[in-house]
Amino acid sequence: AELWHLVESTDLLSRALTLRDAVYRVFTSLVLDAVPAASDLAAIRASSAEALAAATWQPRVGGLDLSWPDPDPEVVLRHVGLSALDLLRDPASARIKLCPGFGRGGTSCGWLFLDTTKNRSRRWCSMSDCGNVSKSQRQSRRRQDQRTSH
Repeated sequence: AELWHLVESTDLLSRALTLRDAVYRVFTSLVLDAVPAASDLAAIRASSAEALAAATWQPRVGGLDLSWPDPDPEVVLRHVGLSALDLLRDPASARIKLCPGFGRGGTSCGWLFLDTTKNRSRRWCSMSDCGNVSKSQRQSRRRQDQRTSH
């Protein structure tokens, strides 16, 4: 029985990673004004369809909400698939940006974020990480340029 749970967990992790990668590629494509791969869109659609098929309707104030049996080890996958589908259909998806910053380790960030500022001016996923590092690097380059020009 323990081996069966391990196999089940490994399969769930593999499916979660596959969905995560598909969601990332779809939204990155949209940010870059490219057409997302049909296979990635199909992965989101399939995940959403599975989530809806397993759901029941539960009353809430002002309407109904989706619910899944408890415990449901796939509940996170269900939420991710449906959330990705909702965001794809939402005009707010035009506010998704790709962080151009470099994290603390100096590697390219590449995180996606939703710019909720009024004037769409947010530049980094996080000011405390990529924003500060980018500003610090820019300041260092300016100082270096000033030293070499004198």
